[in-house]
Amino acid sequence: MKEKAQELRKELKAHGITGKDVSVRTDHNSIEVKIKNMSIDIRKVEELATKYQSIDRDEMSGEILSGSEFVFVSYDWEILREESKKYFSVAEKVLNTKIKEGSGEKISETNNHQLLFWAKYPSQISVHNATTFGIAYDKWAKFPAYNKEALAQSLAICHHLYGFNY
Repeated sequence: MKEKAQELRKELKAHGITGKDVSVRTDHNSIEVKIKNMSIDIRKVEELATKYQSIDRDEMSGEILSGSEFVFVSYDWEILREESKKYFSVAEKVLNTKIKEGSGEKISETNNHQLLFWAKYPSQISVHNATTFGIAYDKWAKFPAYNKEALAQSLAICHHLYGFNY
């Protein structure tokens, strides 16, 4: 896995993503990539990193077999927590909004996307393509919104990924 991690670091660097932006660590069967710069698109890092993953499954049961190698990509917890503080007031306002059950409340929009808050079961925000809104439910990006902290983190991520302003 160390060799794969080194290759991943090189590939990330070739795409302009340096050690200041991400941390790449490894152990005997996994690579963990932590994003330390919120302006880095996690989707791009995932696309590059998942090529280094290999999961072997039992053909009958689907059970993951030993020898599989995993890649985990996430935001650095401290960086995300600090960034999310900027969105606490917006999160409180959204969570205090009264909306009809089963309806989404628009939080923000860009030319390409809408961001909706859904208050019930489970509380979440979802990003919708503005041109195909309402179509292909499984294609919506969903983020947790069960309390102020979770919603603020989701708002921070959506700001950086989709350009939403609040």
